[in-house]
Amino acid sequence: MEAEKPDEEASRKQHEALEISMNAKEQLSPEKFDQFCRICCNDSLNNKRKFMELHTLVTGKMDLQVQLNKYETAPNFIQLTQNLTSNCLLI
Repeated sequence: MEAEKPDEEASRKQHEALEISMNAKEQLSPEKFDQFCRICCNDSLNNKRKFMELHTLVTGKMDLQVQLNKYETAPNFIQLTQNLTSNCLLI
């Protein structure tokens, strides 16, 4: 299997973040989705704290929890929250 080129990887990660954002909007109440976006946009929280708060917020929404778990490592989660922040501003 051929390795992804950097632009393909970035595009794939943006797409995955958009899927998470759309799933969150569909599955969470408007208030919880607003909270989801606020957590993503909150620069005063470190990434570990953001992950924990998002994971707690989506408790009971197994597919969202599984999607977030894929990004549990720091470098992946940093990219994810940057993409989620952009998506929350657009949605």
